[in-house]
Amino acid sequence: MNERWQYQIIEVKAKMWGGFDHAKAVEEFDRMGRQGWEMVSFTPSLTGTTNGVAVFKKKGS
Repeated sequence: MNERWQYQIIEVKAKMWGGFDHAKAVEEFDRMGRQGWEMVSFTPSLTGTTNGVAVFKKKGS
């Protein structure tokens, strides 16, 4: 079977003084899940002052 996947990368913006707005991040992740996307990776900022990156995938058509 030859499965095909689609991928989406979401940048999670850091707040002005570092860290993330967790409520906004969860809201965005939930929205992606409702659209059929599965998060496969999240890389937070190492310093807390830059953006994090979330990678999602779903089966393609």
